[in-house]
Amino acid sequence: MRRRRDALADFRLSDAVTFLSVRRQGSLSAAARELGVTTSQVSKAIARLENQLNVSLLVRSARGVEPSDEAARVVPLLEGAISRLRQARLDAGAPGPVITLAGPSYVMQNMGGVLVEAMPTQRLRVLSLAPAEIRAQAPTGIFDAAFIIGPPISLDTWASVVLGELQNRLFATPEVAKRLGPAPVDIARIKEERFVSPVNSRDGNFVPLDDGCPLPYGQRLNGHEAQTLQLALDLAVASNQVVFGPVAAALGRLLAGQLVAIEVDGWDTSQTLSLAMNVDRVTSQTRASIVKVAEHFLQQSRLESHRWSPPRKQRGAS
Repeated sequence: MRRRRDALADFRLSDAVTFLSVRRQGSLSAAARELGVTTSQVSKAIARLENQLNVSLLVRSARGVEPSDEAARVVPLLEGAISRLRQARLDAGAPGPVITLAGPSYVMQNMGGVLVEAMPTQRLRVLSLAPAEIRAQAPTGIFDAAFIIGPPISLDTWASVVLGELQNRLFATPEVAKRLGPAPVDIARIKEERFVSPVNSRDGNFVPLDDGCPLPYGQRLNGHEAQTLQLALDLAVASNQVVFGPVAAALGRLLAGQLVAIEVDGWDTSQTLSLAMNVDRVTSQTRASIVKVAEHFLQQSRLESHRWSPPRKQRGAS
């Protein structure tokens, strides 16, 4: 059985706009000037609309043309439809609510741009905070989602997704890596290298931070100090000192050949990376996009940690 064609299948919104212009201007020619078209085009638009709606829209008068009695009933409907469509267009183009996402500097530096590409219609406010600061500020609601290093946080209206493990390595310039020799490097040799160590200011004093290195701060040959891991890596490149931290933090410098990931005998450490989200503020679609980008980031980090490691010792070699 042949389906009947919808009577409004060929309806043109522009015809409705033209009719309302004629109603407002009082003549076909004035409406044509307002719309930048010919009088003939206006006349054809009115005829199409009358055919679509099956009503006579205009009547001639001494003053020109004016809406018919039937048109007076249709006008509010047309005006309402056009108004709603215009508002929908404005809403679609308007910036939506911003999502505030926090994370360690090295995570946000590597993922910030990728997240924007993955969510082109989502406004992001990206914060770079130390892991301990993220945990401390999560209950305040200053951000909507955060990358958490270590055990996931547990708060009301928040949900956490464990993304994977951040592999930790010791980083050194190729020159230092060559001097240390094949992996795994004996810890005794590491104790001869100067470390760039993390510090923070507290009450006017500089306090060393725990970077998770198996070699405690007090047992190292301390070299430069830096407040962020990114700065520490910069100093290591410039001074041939070593730094301990997540492979994810050094991806750019590994790819550029400025640093090498060193495997130290007995140092097999990692940190859990999770995404904590306020479920009242972050949509499921946004959560899925962030998780996808983060999982790719972790996979790349794992690959690079092996790709840029020095050669391993052969079995039986001393």
